[in-house]
Amino acid sequence: MTTTDSSLRRWVLGFFLVAIGVSGVGFSVKIFEFADDLADQKGLQFAGAHLLTYAFVATGFLSLLAYAFLKGHFRDIEEPKHDLLEKERRYDERLPRIS
Repeated sequence: MTTTDSSLRRWVLGFFLVAIGVSGVGFSVKIFEFADDLADQKGLQFAGAHLLTYAFVATGFLSLLAYAFLKGHFRDIEEPKHDLLEKERRYDERLPRIS
């Protein structure tokens, strides 16, 4: 590994950590606003349906993600790529050769 690769990796890792940090802060603010709206009856009356929809969608997404992890769908992420290439090779072998 050259120094350019090493510095690029550090830069990408730093950018990734900053992006995750900013996203985490934004998510935390939204969770705080959600809890605050639940405590305030006016806010709940105004945006209750939207907040509940957001909570249901987020819960459903996290449930599907947990299900996929538990069933092993992310165990071998390279296999579909190799399957596709193998199917393409077999398909190409069946096609007539054009001279």
